[in-house]
Amino acid sequence: MTPDELIAGYNSLTDAVKQSLDWEIVKRNKSWVSKREAVKAHLITNGSLSLQDARALGLVPSDMTSSTFVKCIIDPLKKEGFAIKKQSGALPRNATLYHTQGNAAIISNTKQIFTEPSVEAALFVVHNLINGQIGSINVRPLLSSKQFPFIANVTSSKEFDVLLTNEAEKFGCRSTSKPYKFIREELI
Repeated sequence: MTPDELIAGYNSLTDAVKQSLDWEIVKRNKSWVSKREAVKAHLITNGSLSLQDARALGLVPSDMTSSTFVKCIIDPLKKEGFAIKKQSGALPRNATLYHTQGNAAIISNTKQIFTEPSVEAALFVVHNLINGQIGSINVRPLLSSKQFPFIANVTSSKEFDVLLTNEAEKFGCRSTSKPYKFIREELI
């Protein structure tokens, strides 16, 4: 018998017979069919989608991991014959963009360089480097000396930490006692 035949046979029993049994059939596997169809419809309509966008739109659970997204949503759609391409480097923090043919994102190869601490530099860090992260966030390793040359200067670095803290707190990051370290409980 197939699993479907077993379930159909069990479901055809009366409640009294089911209660007299010392076992029951409980389905524990999660079905991703409805989520997969929602993602497919979005890709057909809009052409591209990232995991963060899929979470924000409610197409997938907000706690879905990237590996689960690929294994349960993207790979099965590809097996069905739906052409999905993967693009890295187009989104902040090198997140992956999934798109249909002809809907790849245009990648700008020019990186903005900030020569002195400023609100613009702080906003760039908030929107592009720590965007989407939750939990404990250490920003310092994300700041390259080529893009933020003022970081090498202690005075400028301290000034930038104050500016960054002010801007990051507006986006749900809580500062800690250590410079360039934040905590974000949930995405805004």
